[in-house]
Amino acid sequence: MNLTIVTINYNNKKGLAKTIESVTNQKFKDFEWIVIDGGSTDESVALIQDNLTHIDYWVSEKDQGVYDAMNKGIKVATGDYILFLNSGDFFITNNAVKLIKNAPNIEDLIFCDIQIRSKKEVFQQINSSNPKQILLDRMICHQAILHKRSLFTHVGLYSFDYKITSDYEFLMKSIYKYNCTYSYFPYCFVEYDDTNGISDFDSNGAQLQQERLSILKNYFSEYLVNKVAQQETKIDTLLKVKYAHDGLLKSNIIKCALWLITLKKLFSIKRDK
Repeated sequence: MNLTIVTINYNNKKGLAKTIESVTNQKFKDFEWIVIDGGSTDESVALIQDNLTHIDYWVSEKDQGVYDAMNKGIKVATGDYILFLNSGDFFITNNAVKLIKNAPNIEDLIFCDIQIRSKKEVFQQINSSNPKQILLDRMICHQAILHKRSLFTHVGLYSFDYKITSDYEFLMKSIYKYNCTYSYFPYCFVEYDDTNGISDFDSNGAQLQQERLSILKNYFSEYLVNKVAQQETKIDTLLKVKYAHDGLLKSNIIKCALWLITLKKLFSIKRDK
């Protein structure tokens, strides 16, 4: 497997240093490394320049956000597969690239397990289930996925329509609309830093849930959307009565959960018919 690692950074010198250390310490050196910086002003650029012997391509310029930066990395990548390892994320073993090289290199998406560091705890997320089912319950970190580069040519790049969940939208589109192939590789080799990113639930939970609901509506069949729409009035009524004095965030979380429960039941019914 020819691998490209894409690292996105903006004013996170401390996190970038951790990422650089984990990449440069890899025992297996046969990979391409691309660093896309969003015009940092915190000495991140100096840190990048100190490590140019390890970096194949880099740029520091203003962008339209994390997904614009990721798209820039995709456009210049040459590896068969792309792994996003953003500033603050790091390989938990110096044999990570060697493990990745042994992954099956046929499928469009290869899902792996991942270690997640939140503000409250560090835990491992297992992604062994069918991604169609996982995506109904939660997002899958892009740091836990090996993306075949050709998939971006077939499906398209990350959309700017979503600030927080464009990677989730890309997965939904790839799997449900374009029927891409996928497999599970039972290894955990990355720790994802979720302490201050745009998908941090404590800071952006309401917007995250709203965007996910919008995406779920867009990528399910008309049959499912119509069926779920019939439940929406009942859900809205329940929330207005039971949670009238609670905040918007709690309301959106509960509404999203009820939506997902309904969708999963409808999927089960439709599949059984």
